[in-house]
Amino acid sequence: MKIRSGFVSNSSSSSFICAVCNASHTGYDIGLSECEMSECTEGHTFCDEHMPDKSDTFDDRVAKVKKYLKEDFDGSRGEKLDAEDRLTTIIKEKDDCDLEDWISEIDDGDDCYELDPSKCPICTLKSLNDFEALAYLLKKSGQTKEDLAVQVKSEFGTYKKYKSYVGEVDGVVDCS
Repeated sequence: MKIRSGFVSNSSSSSFICAVCNASHTGYDIGLSECEMSECTEGHTFCDEHMPDKSDTFDDRVAKVKKYLKEDFDGSRGEKLDAEDRLTTIIKEKDDCDLEDWISEIDDGDDCYELDPSKCPICTLKSLNDFEALAYLLKKSGQTKEDLAVQVKSEFGTYKKYKSYVGEVDGVVDCS
């Protein structure tokens, strides 16, 4: 069986597979935001619930609105001045509710793509996927995957005995 990670596309259907928990989301004409997933600039795709710190600070949200006003605002000059005044008032009064409302108005749903690696559970090493965990353990023990297979076969003899010993391991997905 071939296992794919990240983005998989076939015609107009899309599938996203979480690099942390291997959850998959599939649908027609869907993006990461509909699946409550994100992708960092290093290419790791993951469920938003795995983000190290999902909450942005007040200053992060202010920066997002400032960027919007500078790069994407398409109103008249007067409307832009009104928007800048609104932001000044929000900052002065630390009005987080109004700021959140504004962000939800301007949010295009694309902020789940090209996320900064500091918000990625893989890049921050908050989580390791199964392949990376195995690679680390093999490197740390000085073994190859073949060495490990020989050791397991020698110790248990059969797959059934091995599975009985290993049992269910938290966070590891059984793809057999």
